[in-house]
Amino acid sequence: MGIKFDLQKAVHRINDEDAKLVLIQVPEGIKTKVLGFIEELKTKCEGTEFVLMVDPLFGACDINEKILLEEFGADLIIHFGHNQFLGKQEKVVFLPGNYVVGKEFNALLKKVLKRLNELGIEKIALFSIIQFKNYLDETKKFFEKNKLTVLTVKGKRTAEGQTLGCDVFGLKRLNEKDFDVIVYLGDGSFHSSAIAMIMDNNIYTQTHEREKVYNL
Repeated sequence: MGIKFDLQKAVHRINDEDAKLVLIQVPEGIKTKVLGFIEELKTKCEGTEFVLMVDPLFGACDINEKILLEEFGADLIIHFGHNQFLGKQEKVVFLPGNYVVGKEFNALLKKVLKRLNELGIEKIALFSIIQFKNYLDETKKFFEKNKLTVLTVKGKRTAEGQTLGCDVFGLKRLNEKDFDVIVYLGDGSFHSSAIAMIMDNNIYTQTHEREKVYNL
């Protein structure tokens, strides 16, 4: 599995604004890959200096745009791994990225379906993190084709079906009587744990690494 970012979006913005100093923000899971991205940006943005911020990054709510720009005298911030959801951040370029899982994704869907059928599940609420958003429609259609009722919801600051680790209250827009379990399409346990804190339904996590039912 890999992750793809729209680096060209950043290139256009840097060149359009003739940015001379650009700060790079990345979450922990992407820091091992970011040097390659920076090298690619350098080849397409002549005369631009890039500074990699190594402080822990907890999301798009943790950018500190004004402070960083003033402290470093930077022109732009390139923020990898999250989408914008907090007001105007005019000097931040968001590159949320899309995971590319490959052929094993269909096999994973079948495993999840088998487990749901074993549990006698008929109705699910489906959520994903932004990096798996490109698989959300495919996942929903797969479950609906296999006779499951699938619910998604759009939060105040999220896209349809998206959940955040720091803001999962969009889920409360759903009536818990309308679904049996929550299926979470994502990576790791941070986001699903946040869901578990406010919901009374079981959560079935669906990732490229593992799947597990959490009894709440």
